[in-house]
Amino acid sequence: AAATVVAELVVFVVCMMFCRHYVAMAPIWKHAWQYIVACLPFWPLHLLAGMLAQGTVAVTVLTVLPCAAFYTALLLLLRNPYALAAKDECLSFLRRVRGQAN
Repeated sequence: AAATVVAELVVFVVCMMFCRHYVAMAPIWKHAWQYIVACLPFWPLHLLAGMLAQGTVAVTVLTVLPCAAFYTALLLLLRNPYALAAKDECLSFLRRVRGQAN
């Protein structure tokens, strides 16, 4: 597991080095603390899922779904501009789809 985390960090750093020529990184790094805060509930949620269920698939499902919900909710509560823009896009899409159904 530790080797996977290290490998992912190396890939992340390499990708950031190549992307900095195409994407302005300063606005992304400005909000990095929000992503860190939004990830804080992941470990406790995983431990709770392990107590509630047995089996890899059940624990994975009971970890991933609440983590995704908490992550999204925390980013919206922290007023993250990228999360707010994604929310607006989703709501706009749902309005268009609902309008076409009528």
